[in-house]
Amino acid sequence: MKTRSIAFVGSLFALAALTAQPVSAETSMESVVRSGKLNAVVIGDELPFASKSDAGFKGLAINVVAAVKNELQAFAGKPIRLNALQVNSVQDAKDALLSGKADIACGVAYSWERAMLVDYTIPFALGGVRVLAPTGNDGTPASLAGKTVGVIKDTVAAQTLATAAPQANYVSYDSPAAALAAMRSGSVDILGGDSLWLKANKARVAANADIVPIVPYGRSGVGCIIPENNSTMLNYSNIAIGKILQGYVNDVAPVQTMVNRWIGPGSAVNLNQDLIKAYYATVLSTAAQLSLR
Repeated sequence: MKTRSIAFVGSLFALAALTAQPVSAETSMESVVRSGKLNAVVIGDELPFASKSDAGFKGLAINVVAAVKNELQAFAGKPIRLNALQVNSVQDAKDALLSGKADIACGVAYSWERAMLVDYTIPFALGGVRVLAPTGNDGTPASLAGKTVGVIKDTVAAQTLATAAPQANYVSYDSPAAALAAMRSGSVDILGGDSLWLKANKARVAANADIVPIVPYGRSGVGCIIPENNSTMLNYSNIAIGKILQGYVNDVAPVQTMVNRWIGPGSAVNLNQDLIKAYYATVLSTAAQLSLR
């Protein structure tokens, strides 16, 4: 009995010691202000969210990160440099955040499981899970049964399709670039993923294919993720994104030009401007409108 009591007390002390350990010596916000550097994860190398060029990275997610940096710079009262860290997958992005190597990653679809480990900002885009398939295939579970479908490993789209169309045969790729290369080479003739991503890359990998079904298998907001328990970083990130949404709704020309370049009229995604406005207004209505000056 005495031995059991000693063991029990020892376990309590061990548990107390573990829970007392701080997750990090400083928050992401404190690290950014101290170092003058915002470490931002860039996921993959594919539009509309991010793409690499000779001048660096470009894309909607890159513009959003730049807006966040500007807000943090105003808060810090000193210049903040944006440092891009390229990874191949959302899983790699999450690992970079959890390890403290990165402060933020943008262009990430909302996942309830992922939200247990990181914090999401308000969204700046709306994704939908669909497939890029040869004409004649309507993308329904019945039409995918027995077909080989390429997906990106550990993504919301891969999980959603596996549940909704379990009779398809799935081939997982480690990165967006690898999945697109497989579609372009003919290794797979059906590719599953986020609608915005499929639309942005359709012309160069399967111009004659269709994005189906008409109604996506599932929808999820696309925003930024930051390490948990960084409320100040989260607040300023939300303000930066909120200003973009409000600017677009208010017909602020530079904001509309920036967003439209990647997902609006004339882009590869080619979404209707009124549709984007309606979504942004809906997101703002869940919080509050912003007064822009």
